Amino acid sequence: MNLQDSPPQLDADNSLTLRYDVQESDLRTVRDIVKSTGFFYPAEIDVAVELVEERLRRGDASGYFFAFAEIAGRVVGYACYGPIACTTSSFDIYWIAVHSDAQRHGLGQWLMSVTEKLIFEQGGERIYVETSGRDHYLPTRKFYDRCGYLQVAELPEFYGTGDSKIIYLKSKPDANQSASMALTPADLQPGTPPDFGALLPEFRRLCEVVARLRAPDGCPWDREQTMKTIKPYTLEETYELLEAIDADDNSAICEELGDVLLQVILDSQIAADEQRFFLTDVVRLITDKMIRRHPHVFGNDKARTTEDVKRNWHLIKEQEKPARDSQLDGIPVALPELARAARITARAAAVGYDFPDRRMLFDKLKEELSELAVELFGSATIPNVPATVDAEVIPDKPLGSALRDKAESELGDVLFVLANIGRRWGINPEEALRRSNAKFSRRFQAIEDAMKCIGRSMHDATLREMEDAYQAAKRREPGQRD
Repeated sequence: MNLQDSPPQLDADNSLTLRYDVQESDLRTVRDIVKSTGFFYPAEIDVAVELVEERLRRGDASGYFFAFAEIAGRVVGYACYGPIACTTSSFDIYWIAVHSDAQRHGLGQWLMSVTEKLIFEQGGERIYVETSGRDHYLPTRKFYDRCGYLQVAELPEFYGTGDSKIIYLKSKPDANQSASMALTPADLQPGTPPDFGALLPEFRRLCEVVARLRAPDGCPWDREQTMKTIKPYTLEETYELLEAIDADDNSAICEELGDVLLQVILDSQIAADEQRFFLTDVVRLITDKMIRRHPHVFGNDKARTTEDVKRNWHLIKEQEKPARDSQLDGIPVALPELARAARITARAAAVGYDFPDRRMLFDKLKEELSELAVELFGSATIPNVPATVDAEVIPDKPLGSALRDKAESELGDVLFVLANIGRRWGINPEEALRRSNAKFSRRFQAIEDAMKCIGRSMHDATLREMEDAYQAAKRREPGQRD
């Protein structure tokens, strides 16, 4: 058998080997391993030993097969599996256990991988694992999640009152994946879920790559990262995705979505490494939230318009969140400030603190501009200086620190009103500024190209030449008026 995954190293001098034959000594070995975990009840331990007894008595005819992981002849973990009677190509993994003093080295997941390969080589197509739904077995369910198993059934009251059986499944990867891989997005109806047969192996592969990078013998850079250190990369990848969306470039959008997904996987792996939570928890929480906040789709509520949906969303959100001391609690301080200003004014407006008529905001804007002018010019009257490139260049005079602080405050008030104007007209101020930045950058680069065409350096070009090139670039853009 060719095991592609290397076994974990517990110590520098320790190497794991596999044994598949069952020996009389394994009766005590299995009991000791299962008992050492401190997790299983005495009756469960007895069942584990009974499977060894059955294998010793009947051999292959028992339907139970074993894989033992050994270090220097000592068994530190084992798995027991077998074909499910009266089925075709379906197997059950009955036990996977690692001795308590060999845990937390990835041995359990490695044993699971070994067992899966054994099953697939024996003709298995589907692998089932099962456990109790009681809270005591939450670690088991999380282990199956980490190993890429999907919950496919829950049998209520199976083991007793309030004790359901939860069944998980993993299917053998298909070399051809599935017929739907030949389809393109254009072939599918809106709302068609992804082809899970194709998706799940790829998603698992990405998770395994990230976990491998974070492993003790993985990438030094990835191992050193924390949620805080990768914040800049998360932000950068998000903005690159927005840029790709603006460019309407499907290839770039696909690539950048992958980069954003990587940030989610990496953050979740860091959290798991720090014993905070698992990626499974992340997915479960957002899925539950989407179902909970769409009662008109997944429940019996009615929502006829988009406004109904938004209103219900916010009502449900308010019910979910803990009571606020302030209406402004919960607005992320890490938001870009224009976006945060829009959120702040929206929260204030939600309790009625808003201008009765949105047109009044322009009067407020004039007021704030006048106050800014007082700090900049010493008068509320803004000097009337027409914008022309042929005027004399007058060097800027720096503001003193005290005056600069006051002017900064007044400029902030102007920006705050502009963000409020955007909110009242349904315009995202952050998006508006981003588009203007992109527009100016595009036209400025056109100036640079124009100067290169005439053999002029930007430093040697006159303001008039640059402005003419800017206006020419502007005229070449369809539908542009600014």
